[in-house]
Amino acid sequence: MTIWIGSYIGSDTSVNAAQQQDAIDALKAYGSDHVSGFRTALKALSLPKTIPVGTADAGSMISATIAAGSDFFMANVAVCKAASPEISCAIAETGWPTDSMTAANLTDEGATAGVPELQTFLDTFICEANTNGTAYFYFSPWDEPWKEQFGTVEPYWGLGDSNKIWKNITFPAC
Repeated sequence: MTIWIGSYIGSDTSVNAAQQQDAIDALKAYGSDHVSGFRTALKALSLPKTIPVGTADAGSMISATIAAGSDFFMANVAVCKAASPEISCAIAETGWPTDSMTAANLTDEGATAGVPELQTFLDTFICEANTNGTAYFYFSPWDEPWKEQFGTVEPYWGLGDSNKIWKNITFPAC
């Protein structure tokens, strides 16, 4: 397993600088052996290996200008390739919710939140994506109770619960 270091870049340059410094400090303390990429601009850091630097954003934000300063995009893959066919693209978030805060939101346009449905997703999408070389990031490893403020299925996208116990799923052997 590897990680991708990311931070939100907003209008507060002091917050942006602090987040980038936190990433640099973590790399200095723990090394880069298990780091596959950054979602921030840390190219100036001297590391024992090359780590790609890129961006994640809505498809409408992908452009040739952003591509010029990136090694990869994380967005809608079709939009990504249209902006720059030479750049590596990945699905930034994929997954399946296993519950909902309200019964009314348990099913959305024929898709039902639930552990059996998550298992179907894992058994179909993961192996197919691995076979055809589609890069993806599963969202999220654990349920996130803090997202209850957003309602619906938001807190329940984890492969495990908020206590870091795996749900009743089997990881496919692709």
